[in-house]
Amino acid sequence: MRNALDAVSIEARPIWPPLRSQPPYRDAPVLGGNVAVTIADEVLCLPCAAHLTTEQQDEVIDRVLAVLRSG
Repeated sequence: MRNALDAVSIEARPIWPPLRSQPPYRDAPVLGGNVAVTIADEVLCLPCAAHLTTEQQDEVIDRVLAVLRSG
């Protein structure tokens, strides 16, 4: 998905990794299992700025749907 969006100049990025995976917290106790790690591995941030026009929003939606439909 990210590569397909990048190919048409739509910026998407992974979400921030959980704090526990960052250097200052790597040895901290973990509560709650691996939910945050799973989310960070599977979620992609799409453009979501207040200045996006309706047309730009529609373009992002159309591109995401096209990738999903193509399997």
